[in-house]
Amino acid sequence: MIARTVRRTPFTIALLIVLLSVAIATGPIRGPSPLLRRAVGIDLSALSHREWWSFLTADFFVDSLAQLVIVLLVCAVGLGTAERLMGTWRTIGAFVITGVVGSAVGLGVQALGVLTGEYWAEAVRSLVTIDPLTPIIGTVAVASAFATVLWRRRIRTISVAATVVLLLFSGQPSDLYRLVAVLVGLGIGVLLTRSHTRPTRWTSSHHEARVLLATVTAIFAVGPLATLVSRGKFGLLSPLGAFVTHGMPQSRTGGVACAIGGVGHTCAMALGHHAGQTASAVVLGVIPLVILFVAARGLLNGRRAAVYLVAAFALADGVLAGFYFGIVPVIGNASGIVQRAGQSPEFGLWMLANSVLPIALAVAVLAQVRHFPIRAAVRARTRYVVWIGLSAAVASVVYLGLGWLLRAQFRPTVGFFDLLSDLPERFIPVSFLLAERKDFVPTTLATRLLYHGIGPLFWVSLLVATVVFLRGARSLGREPAEITQLRALLRDSGGSMSFPATWAGNRYWFDSDGRLAVAYRVANGCAVTVSDPVGRPRDVRESLGQFIRFCDDNAWTPVFYSVHDEWAAPLRELGWSTTVVAEETLIDPSTWEMTGKKWQDVRSSVNRAAREGVTVTWGTWSSLSVRVTNQIAEISELWVVEKKLPELGFTLGGLDELSDPDVLLGVAIDATGGVQAVTSWMPTWADGTLTGYTLDFMRRRADGMNGVMEFLIAEAAVRAKLGGLEFLSLSGAPLAVTAGDGPESAVDRVLAAVGKALEPVYGFRSLLTFKQKFQPRLVPLVMAYPDALSLPAIAVALSRCYLPGLTLRESAGVLRGIR
Repeated sequence: MIARTVRRTPFTIALLIVLLSVAIATGPIRGPSPLLRRAVGIDLSALSHREWWSFLTADFFVDSLAQLVIVLLVCAVGLGTAERLMGTWRTIGAFVITGVVGSAVGLGVQALGVLTGEYWAEAVRSLVTIDPLTPIIGTVAVASAFATVLWRRRIRTISVAATVVLLLFSGQPSDLYRLVAVLVGLGIGVLLTRSHTRPTRWTSSHHEARVLLATVTAIFAVGPLATLVSRGKFGLLSPLGAFVTHGMPQSRTGGVACAIGGVGHTCAMALGHHAGQTASAVVLGVIPLVILFVAARGLLNGRRAAVYLVAAFALADGVLAGFYFGIVPVIGNASGIVQRAGQSPEFGLWMLANSVLPIALAVAVLAQVRHFPIRAAVRARTRYVVWIGLSAAVASVVYLGLGWLLRAQFRPTVGFFDLLSDLPERFIPVSFLLAERKDFVPTTLATRLLYHGIGPLFWVSLLVATVVFLRGARSLGREPAEITQLRALLRDSGGSMSFPATWAGNRYWFDSDGRLAVAYRVANGCAVTVSDPVGRPRDVRESLGQFIRFCDDNAWTPVFYSVHDEWAAPLRELGWSTTVVAEETLIDPSTWEMTGKKWQDVRSSVNRAAREGVTVTWGTWSSLSVRVTNQIAEISELWVVEKKLPELGFTLGGLDELSDPDVLLGVAIDATGGVQAVTSWMPTWADGTLTGYTLDFMRRRADGMNGVMEFLIAEAAVRAKLGGLEFLSLSGAPLAVTAGDGPESAVDRVLAAVGKALEPVYGFRSLLTFKQKFQPRLVPLVMAYPDALSLPAIAVALSRCYLPGLTLRESAGVLRGIR
């Protein structure tokens, strides 16, 4: 194992040894001495004195023990991965080029700023930079071009987002050098892999979109914490992060002078002692960041409420920054800090960045809301809002009441309206309050506890409420009661197409006896069912009638979509119309045999798999190794990227649906351990006994073995036969049916046109043709609707169910296909 690692990553191993040796020799705790630092580091004198060697030597020294640990970790993981992806010589070249170019361009920007009198360049002019992370991160950016689509996007998103956030919050010269190195590295990677030079539209699966958005949110939350380890705060967003080290702002009776953008240790300590509220400042600053982390986890889990929470927090950041750094100075109530900031020529840009960038994050997250299908229950939302409201009300009453009783212990003595006007600022992070002069300050222990304690108590309460709200019952190892009830009905009397009822994004209705469940989605005023109704009602017509009345009460048009005829027949008796929208392909395992000319393609695929050493691994998602699940995610993402439209949902499962413990996965793995293809099989039960499986998820590696999907399905049929199952369903292909004998209706022609338009992208008709290789029995799946006049609304509703985020450009593509 060690010998193999050394063979594959010799440069990474050598660099780790050099970095560790140099750090030990020069002082791993405090870093090199000032004299040595000046000799090997980078600053503007490197340009004026032509100290060219510093562009190389600066890449091998670290400032402190904390930086050494970070550098060794990033080097081992990031650079090691880069070397495995693109080879040793390319890694060495990328390390040298990105390090030198990143530092040189960064120094050039600094020099230009000094010549023009720019504040930031003057503030960091005397700083000497030593930083191995610049060439390491630049090399990782180069290597991203050699990674798979999945990891290419993740590496680039993390690299760019992290370097941008550090530059905005910390603003050290090294932060600028790293960003330049990353951008240079991305360009070099494109040149080395010319297959990726053509710009393409960004398309991603729902799962991967959530991963990227959660990552960006978490990185944005980490940004303010950079002020803890940064030697100075020079970034455009440093005011948003300054609360970690700042205390109270100036009062009208006195204050502490602090330089804008470069708050030092002495200033921070003085501000803390000024009102004795350093702990309160930290809590007020850190708790919102923790809530953002919790919301990022909610984004990862697909919770729509997390989208609105992240947007609300980011929007609040931008609005507060605009008010305190823009409006407060205009009305003449700015603190000395902001007054000095206003004298700098770049104050406008500084203020704009603090306002616009958080708002941009809010807009970006809201624009991707379609990727988050899990909606919180009405009861949970109500409980969350009530909790926040009660916490704010209690905190406000306590502050106003006790403040009035202790009014003489403030300087100057306060009145009730003084306390009332000050109340909102008790809940605002201190970084914003630094922009405003205060009207009064507490002078005793009791008033300081009241003045500085109310805000943190409220934020702690909000954090607890948010954790409970976003975790939900599923994250606690339990399912909501309605899902538990639905699964019980499924195990008793589910149909072959019923399991999608358990997927996220559905709503649920149960009849008065609790013996029938309907999973549906509401779009364009229509309640569209996801599958067959589930259960054994005493009276089918009565239970269906209850659901229809329920829809009427909510002004929805009920649509039973993709259901079997046993459920459509009672609706036709009520005068409803039906039309076939798909055909389920059923295999009888008991008669499964691959003999005869019709089975030639399937037999050839099975024989080819045996020759090439491809085998099938069966199990649930949690039982598969991390290596296998990562490859499945990569295959799925590449499949989505190749499509011209976004990933479909509704009755078609994606990567998220594979994690259900009841879903069986069949994974084709070659002799080297590489995943060639994957299928998922949804279970069907009768009286608690497993009776069959239904195919849902199908993905194959683009350059994999020909016929691997036929091999997987054939193996599934053999497994079903040995297990004594009653059926194996290959599911249906939406909007694709075989030609019928009767005349086509207008509805049939419209659905056929839409299916034909989507065929070049999603291949529904090709999928139906593929499934017919297995000589299945075709069972119609129909759509039942109450009134032909509602067909236009139903057509829009179905489009939104399958593609809830369909854009105008994508709609135009569909129309072109219909033409």
